[in-house]
Amino acid sequence: MDPQELKKEMEAGAETQAEALPMEHTEESVVPETTATAESSGNLVLDEMFLLEFLQETRENIAESEVVIMELQADEDNADHINKLFRTFHSVKGVSAFLNLNTISGFCHKTENVMDDVRSGKLPVTEELKAFILSAIDLLKALLADCEVSKKDHVPSTLSGQYKNVINAIEHFRNNKPQAQQPPAEESVAKEPVAEEPVESSATPPPSSPKEVPKKTQTTMAATGGVIKVDTGKLDELINIVGELLIAQNMVLQDQTLQNNTSHSLQKKLTQLRRTTTTLQNTAMKMRMLPISATFRKMYRVVWDTANKTGKKIELDLIGEETEIDRMMVDTLHDPLVHMIRNSCDHGIELPEERLAAGKPETGRIRLEARHQGGSILIEIADDGRGIPADKIRNKARQKGLMTAHQELSDSQIIQFIFHPGFSTAEKVTDVSGRGVGMDVVKQTIDSLRGKVDIVSTPGQGSRFTIRLPLTLAIIDGMILGVGNDMYIIPTLAVRETLQPTEAMCQSIQGYGEALFLRNQILPLIRVADQLEMNQPRKPLTECIVVIVEYGTQKCGLVADQIHGRQEVVIKNLGEKFKNLKEIAGCTILSDGTAALILDVSHLTSLVHQRIEKSA
Repeated sequence: MDPQELKKEMEAGAETQAEALPMEHTEESVVPETTATAESSGNLVLDEMFLLEFLQETRENIAESEVVIMELQADEDNADHINKLFRTFHSVKGVSAFLNLNTISGFCHKTENVMDDVRSGKLPVTEELKAFILSAIDLLKALLADCEVSKKDHVPSTLSGQYKNVINAIEHFRNNKPQAQQPPAEESVAKEPVAEEPVESSATPPPSSPKEVPKKTQTTMAATGGVIKVDTGKLDELINIVGELLIAQNMVLQDQTLQNNTSHSLQKKLTQLRRTTTTLQNTAMKMRMLPISATFRKMYRVVWDTANKTGKKIELDLIGEETEIDRMMVDTLHDPLVHMIRNSCDHGIELPEERLAAGKPETGRIRLEARHQGGSILIEIADDGRGIPADKIRNKARQKGLMTAHQELSDSQIIQFIFHPGFSTAEKVTDVSGRGVGMDVVKQTIDSLRGKVDIVSTPGQGSRFTIRLPLTLAIIDGMILGVGNDMYIIPTLAVRETLQPTEAMCQSIQGYGEALFLRNQILPLIRVADQLEMNQPRKPLTECIVVIVEYGTQKCGLVADQIHGRQEVVIKNLGEKFKNLKEIAGCTILSDGTAALILDVSHLTSLVHQRIEKSA
């Protein structure tokens, strides 16, 4: 049977089974760990491919449901939101039943009954109910994760307590059904077939609720024939092949025989080749890009949980959800954002009474924003809380021996200690924070993406963390620098200008070392040969080329021997052996077939400015 026909038959059968299950049933006891294993119930699933697809789609639906619960905070009577939550458990129940995942199907059926009572107006939407739905979602995620690893459909011993608590909550809601004062309209809660119901609500959420994610990408694809799923490994392979094609094209176009050929027809064909290759490259890169919305919207749950645990009132504003980033960054950014958002909630935002005493609204606000700027992606996390206590960090740093008692550092330098492993100013350890684990992981993760984190904090007004990341991790437009007999690449987007210094420009300033006096400003310099310990004779600056680069708000000049033009290059990883070589971001193959290292402009710029700060 054709795989697509088999899939359609599976989905149709799942829906039939889902509709056939009665809405009312006798609650069952906790499923023992040995129930519904592959051995006791036959084949666990028809095909592992279907299981993986089911797990992926279910996780996407669950993530959307968590956002819907946050939307109910501001619009408790929204029937569309309630229907979405019902459909999540209803759909998972049906497909999991078809795949013989009877434990998951039975649990979703029990939870679905509670949501059906809400749809029919038997249960009002209360804070207790929202907390229950979130606990049910957490348990469902845990069951799915266990199923993926163990390939068994059961309640493992590690989840038995959590399972019992949720089942008890279900019985509580099923046995206590107070009539809601304003039941949803009849037409809003009609039980339509799941496949025919819209996935997105047409209702416009209030300003304080999560914004609807733009569907530009999905709409465009749907208009041209629908959406297909592609294995990420195949997509990565395509990107690599396009990169190799780009290298081959550059070799052909730089071939001396072709350059000496004056045939108009040949040049026209080469131009067409270049245009086609560029189009293919751009298309492949767009396939690699995804909106950051999915990662951003998961932060609503983080804020909700942390606010409840700390007794605070916090609202989260999302800006720039439609910003597209490299697919490889999407999942990698999740943990750093969770740490930083949680820190803003726990350390930044004050308790309601503290905020009122300080003349602030009792509800704190956190802004999470993404945007493109030049050749980078900027992600900002800003709060209107108490700010970062530099004096407290300074005292803690001295206690831990990170700085001497007489050493003086600026507040901006002091704040950087929060990224030190094990560093925490919390007076007591809680389940939210205090162990000094988190911000060091943030720094390591951002560094691994060739990014940078900047911090600006004002006491009593709040803090702003800015993460700056490269636009893509695969192909860049690079400038080729000659240093001695070697070639190095720097991203063209980081270059502000190039020049050959005059004698009047060259300076040697204490703290700066070699520097240029350019347009009434002092520009620190860093010799690439010295930084990479190349052991070649130092030329006078007037015989060198200086490339002025900028990363964030910092500038410096890279000193090289010559410039060999520009070229689009494919970034290749250097592997584990060279992972600690911070000055190098990767390598590439040039058009003449030689290898060249790609300089990490962010690291080099930071180095020279750290040197200045230490000498200040």
